[in-house]
Amino acid sequence: MGDRNRWGSTLVCVAWVLYGISLLVPAAAIPMDGPTQECSPGWSILMVLAVPFFWASGPELIYLVANILFWLSAVFAFTSKFGPQARMIYPFAVGVSALAALAAPMFVDKVCVGYWLWSLSFVVVTTGLLLQRTSRLAETASP
Repeated sequence: MGDRNRWGSTLVCVAWVLYGISLLVPAAAIPMDGPTQECSPGWSILMVLAVPFFWASGPELIYLVANILFWLSAVFAFTSKFGPQARMIYPFAVGVSALAALAAPMFVDKVCVGYWLWSLSFVVVTTGLLLQRTSRLAETASP
């Protein structure tokens, strides 16, 4: 069962690498003052999401929450301070964030490679957390 936990931890680390790269490469073209054709790097899009002024249409707030959930993945993956209920619910919350991430092309003019890396990071971190969760459940169930 330790292999499943090790693979889960590895996948969480891989997801963080993908997420970090997604912040550095062109990710999406955000329609600010009319349509645009150039993709902005992920970090600049994240800065736009962090400003409440831009939350006018709602999806921006959803993506900010999705990013915050992703950031918390390291805490859930590498500490044991949370009870079994939180550990059980969190991977599914990140999974829902992954689905929300896949809907992002509806709200931007164009997506680039950073967007796909960002979306993939959610899928990979969810898989890693679920592997860790099943490993921990199996450890507590075995005599």
